[in-house]
Amino acid sequence: MHLHTNDGGGIVEAARTDSDQRILLTAAKAGALASLMGENETAAFMQMTKNGGSFGIEKGNHMQGFVGVAEDGESGTIMLTNAENTNSVNLAASKQGGRIILGSDDGTAQASLFATEVGGQLSLSSDIGIERATLGAKEDSGALHLRFGGVTGVIAAASERGGIVMIYDNEGTLAETLPAGGWEDPEDD
Repeated sequence: MHLHTNDGGGIVEAARTDSDQRILLTAAKAGALASLMGENETAAFMQMTKNGGSFGIEKGNHMQGFVGVAEDGESGTIMLTNAENTNSVNLAASKQGGRIILGSDDGTAQASLFATEVGGQLSLSSDIGIERATLGAKEDSGALHLRFGGVTGVIAAASERGGIVMIYDNEGTLAETLPAGGWEDPEDD
């Protein structure tokens, strides 16, 4: 066991002589850090600063899990990674609402779910991260937006004015609407 102090901070280190297991506690003006090292390159850490903090679990050079609170103290996140250290699952919360993002094996975001004070949105993306389908709800309305490449293909929406389906050609030009002519403008009675 070792104890060190300097400039208003301190370090406590405890280790076993017959293994890699050890504990490191550090305190300084900027914050505090607790680090636990175990057998087989496993480690966990917790860090606290004046305005935020984080907790993580590692195996070798791989950060398997991370929980953090932002410096503004008003948002937090949980991240889980895969064996390639890419962000596979990201859950976050803020004053505006929550979010979940799911990534592929290379970390490309392929699905996301957002919640806000007025509604939610579910988005699905291709294997290269281009958004292809979006389902959204806002107040009393909902919409489905389908894309091919960077071009809108179909939009279906429902609101207090009724339902509408808009179909676009392969260049993104409006080709057809159901009902025909789209929504009637209530100001044109």
